[in-house]
Amino acid sequence: MTLPVGWLTSFEASCAAIEQVVAQGPLDAEISWCPGLDVAEVLRHLGVVHRLVRRWVLDRHRPPVPALPAPDDDPRQWFATGWPPLLETLTGLDPAAEISTWCSYDSTAAFWWRRMAHETAIHSADVHDALGETWSVPDEVAADGVDEALRLWLGTQVGPNVFGAGQVIRLVAGSRFWTVGLNEHNVEVNQLPVTPGATVTGAPNALYRWLWGRATDDAIAVDGDDAAVATLRATLSHTMK
Repeated sequence: MTLPVGWLTSFEASCAAIEQVVAQGPLDAEISWCPGLDVAEVLRHLGVVHRLVRRWVLDRHRPPVPALPAPDDDPRQWFATGWPPLLETLTGLDPAAEISTWCSYDSTAAFWWRRMAHETAIHSADVHDALGETWSVPDEVAADGVDEALRLWLGTQVGPNVFGAGQVIRLVAGSRFWTVGLNEHNVEVNQLPVTPGATVTGAPNALYRWLWGRATDDAIAVDGDDAAVATLRATLSHTMK
């Protein structure tokens, strides 16, 4: 299986960057994009996720109980000891191997490679922002993150009540584009060159962050129906945290 993106390389780089930036930073620094959440809670969250996914992969089904709860003290250590075993486990898998996931259309190990790359990259951006630093991923990773946000989250996690009205929005990042249709009870995501009611354009990292609610509207450019774009953003906000 030829992978389009270096997901495990990105995962490792994001984890290493988090460890470096939190080494001396205040753990109570607030995540500006997620009021009420601070750096310590992000470290605890990622530590839980990384342990849960590793157990899921090894057990070959979703664990019946959550991973061990994060300890109240030393969240830096909790994070630092959680991701290396997951990286080792994922590295040992054939990305094409069938495996248990929560995605109805992708039951391969590559799903977890991709999901952990983007889960960790977005939270790395959170931590860096909170501590006054910057973090970005290579453009190909960011564009892949746009694709994941649209196809996985918007495409499968909205539920039966989208409350769209047939709005068609095109999103453009570099040489890639996506066409999104918001209907009453379903979402369409494809690459058909239909005429959209609005076009959202941004650099890959900017669009990636914007879709995840980690950038303001100033990061992107909108041509066309602002209300349709606002509906897209509001719909995404119900599925992504």
